[in-house]
Formats: sequence, structure tokens, C-alpha cells
Amino acid sequence: FYGDYTTLVISLINLPTILIYPITNALVPMITGAIVSNNKNKVEKMRSLTLRIVNLISIPSALLLGVFSHGILKMLMFTDGSVERAAPWLSVGSASVIFLGLISVTNAFLNTAGKQRYPIISMLCGAGVKIIANYVLLAKIGIVAAPVSTILCYLTAATLNIFFTVKFVGKL
Repeated sequence: FYGDYTTLVISLINLPTILIYPITNALVPMITGAIVSNNKNKVEKMRSLTLRIVNLISIPSALLLGVFSHGILKMLMFTDGSVERAAPWLSVGSASVIFLGLISVTNAFLNTAGKQRYPIISMLCGAGVKIIANYVLLAKIGIVAAPVSTILCYLTAATLNIFFTVKFVGKL
């Protein structure tokens, strides 16, 4: 079961980040340049555009992975037993794609504002939530606790990052 979860589910959940991370990494020097030149209008426009692009990638990706999890796994030619086990986990865990996108964008925003330690604080809190959720939920709902705790982890980190971004950078 663990192999199906780590091989099939985690790798597909992380797939959309292949598109998201280059966008947010390219954003850092561009926004930093706009900040240095004191062009607040350009900074706001770049942040808004980046957030929209990342949401345009992450939300449909999460929906597609969630709704078509069985078909996607089957198309990738995994064995029937693995597909039957992993499809529900992928359906549940697909929501974490949205939060991964938000984490990526807000990390970039915080980095451009010189607040590099806050994303680390957010992820540490998220990891703590994941550990506690795994411990509590594993005995109650079994292996489904893994994607649920992953969602809670990323939700916690994204929420904290959004809070820090609004506090130190301004509105999203």
C-alpha cells in the first residue's frame, strides 16, 4: 500500500508543480527589480498576474486529478490492483495541489520582501500538523490518513504564508 501511495499518488500530486515553480522562481528577480525601482504599481500587477497564472494551473490540475484519478492512473498503465487502491487516495489528495501552488507563490512574495524565514516557519507548522494528523487519523481511517494529513499540512502552510504575505507585503 505504501509503495502505491508514494509512487503513484505523491508523484502525480507533485506533477503540476513542475509548471508552477519556474513561474514563481522567475518572479523573484522581476519583483525585486520593481521594488528597487520603487514601482509599486508594477509590483502589484506582477503579483496579481502570477497569482492568477498559478491558480489557473493548480485549480484545474487538482480538479482533473480528483475527478479522473482512476482514468489517469489506468492510462499510465499501472496494474489494476494498484489503480484500484491508489485512485481514491489520489482523489482525496488532489486538493493539496491548490495549496502547493499558493505556498509557491506566497514563498516568492515573502522572499522578495526579504522575509525568507516566514515560509520556513509556515512549513514547520504544516509539518507539525501533518505528524499530528497522521498519528490521530491513521488508526481511525487507515491509509487515507496520508492524503488527508498532506492536505492539512499544505493548508496550514498556505494559510500562514497568506497571513504573512498580507502582513508584510500587502494584499494578494
